[in-house]
Amino acid sequence: MKINRLLNLMALVVVVGYTPYSSAQMSPQLEGALIDVCKAAKSNNGLRLKQSMAAYNLKPKTVVLRVVCNGENIIDFAYSNQALKTAQQLERNLGNIDIKDIAFNHNNKWYVSIE
Repeated sequence: MKINRLLNLMALVVVVGYTPYSSAQMSPQLEGALIDVCKAAKSNNGLRLKQSMAAYNLKPKTVVLRVVCNGENIIDFAYSNQALKTAQQLERNLGNIDIKDIAFNHNNKWYVSIE
């Protein structure tokens, strides 16, 4: 009987522990910031992108690793909208990344849809 309770408790912890972060409700302020950053990436204006990230205190590396615009990571989103300058600027912001960076950010993406 005790073993069944323990197994049930362990199963519950595993299920709750793997709930993705992205399913949590996003604050309106964060969503607005991400929409602005996505629009700036789409604009092909490097200065606008830099100012947009700075206005919301977002680090460029964090933006590159976590922001997903219309289902695409932000670099692919910029390329698909022919924004080559901002896509290349975002690629430069990647710098040196470790497997730890990718693993940490895999489930911690910020998803936003824009027009």
